[in-house]
Amino acid sequence: MHSLRLFCDIVRFRSFSRAAALHGITQSAASQRVGQLEKHLGVRLIDRTVRPWALTSVGRVYLREVGELVDRYDRLEQRICRIGSDPQGQITVAAIYSAGIGLLSFIKDSFVAEYPRVSVAL
Repeated sequence: MHSLRLFCDIVRFRSFSRAAALHGITQSAASQRVGQLEKHLGVRLIDRTVRPWALTSVGRVYLREVGELVDRYDRLEQRICRIGSDPQGQITVAAIYSAGIGLLSFIKDSFVAEYPRVSVAL
């Protein structure tokens, strides 16, 4: 995933150096990672023979698909982190009837929809 994200950042910044700095590596290491990726895929993603460098037609397709993959991965990671941090357990709420038991039921339903791992008793 790191190499895929690096590739996307190189294209986004239009710079090997800026993307490398973001990833905490040297410009040379970023260039080598892209080279390894290209070797693995058996295609050229970036045409380095022109100045400024340019994406090849395959590189544009790869960027679009990998960008979607990286975005999906980020959303999944955020979702998993939220699940692990969702409150769980039981809450008991006591109130006199005239205090709005109907309102409390509505609030309970909204709360349980937001935090399904919490049991609420009125």
